[in-house]
Amino acid sequence: LLTTTDVSGNRTVNEVISHRVQAHLLVAFGVLPWLDVQLQAPLTVWQTGQDLSGMGLAQPQAFGVGSPVIGLRAGILAQRRSAPIDLAIQLGVALPLGSPGALTGGRLAALPSLHVGRSFGDLVHLAASVGGAIEPQLQLGDSRVGSGIEVNGLLGVGRGVRAELISRNVFSLANAPHIS
Repeated sequence: LLTTTDVSGNRTVNEVISHRVQAHLLVAFGVLPWLDVQLQAPLTVWQTGQDLSGMGLAQPQAFGVGSPVIGLRAGILAQRRSAPIDLAIQLGVALPLGSPGALTGGRLAALPSLHVGRSFGDLVHLAASVGGAIEPQLQLGDSRVGSGIEVNGLLGVGRGVRAELISRNVFSLANAPHIS
């Protein structure tokens, strides 16, 4: 969302991106029983938003490649090691590649996160995570966007390769630190 104020002081909320469908290809390699190296390639396959060309902003492209993420994930607790839940910490780095015109990449970012999950049998998995994105701020009209907090929920079904339904919620930090 982008909030603008006209000369009379009236505020308007505009949706830069109102709907987005993304696909993520994730490959993980276990280098130790408790440590994974990950590579993620996000792809925005469709998105819509308001036409803000009257404000000097180009409408985001409908399709775009996101910034690839390289990360390390350390498993603190694991059900396979007799713990009641899975608990992991992760640190990723988004590389400054991707499609800035689709607002899906192009900026370097640090991505720390904490993950908790539990499998029920060998078919169903529930998980949640909280993390952050520490990235340079970007000026969009009268607003700045940049660092934020992300809260996710996941339902996975399947053995080996599984289908996942994910609720991804991102909250911008109004007073995010400026990174040069």
